[in-house]
Amino acid sequence: MKRNHTSWPAFLFLLLSLALTGTVLAQATSSALRVVAADESGASAAGVSVQITHLPTGRVQTFTTNDVGVVNVRGLAVGGPYVVRVPTGSGFSGQTITEIYLELDRTEQVDLLVQRERQLEEVVTTGRMVGTELRVGVGKDFTADEIESIPSISRDFVSTIATDPNILVDNSVARGPAVSIAGQNFRFNSVTIDGVAQNDNFGLSKNAS
Repeated sequence: MKRNHTSWPAFLFLLLSLALTGTVLAQATSSALRVVAADESGASAAGVSVQITHLPTGRVQTFTTNDVGVVNVRGLAVGGPYVVRVPTGSGFSGQTITEIYLELDRTEQVDLLVQRERQLEEVVTTGRMVGTELRVGVGKDFTADEIESIPSISRDFVSTIATDPNILVDNSVARGPAVSIAGQNFRFNSVTIDGVAQNDNFGLSKNAS
């Protein structure tokens, strides 16, 4: 019987091919995810931060969309669930996509709707504190310019305060005039000049001045 030796090389080549094929298939242990970000008008959203979270392990990865609004992520664990969202503080806001499951050696695509966050305008309000003496009741201050511009006989301060409509100078009082402020009895008013009281503390004066 004559043996056919030409079949052995072909047989060996077939075994080697099967072994290499099995090795290549064994290396495919992950999957991929493709995220396409667009705004409400359908335009591609470039420069958007996209956060991908693998819930079983808690692993969080953040990527940025390219010029056409796409993020391609490879080497992800098979299964899920995964969550895709836009992180806060990135200048964009968008929907959160949950329950994403990846299959072995396959690319899953999700469409992410985003919108640019409105930027709040900074409003700076400036002001200055006006020093005002705390007082109870009705009062009136007269500046030096006001005093100098008011004509006064015998330089009596009554001529100055009489210009205020809330102040009544009563000449009917004996040895007057008496000064009534805001309709109050003249003996219950207080008048000061440069902080010094000008009142009749003892009640001896007819006009309380």
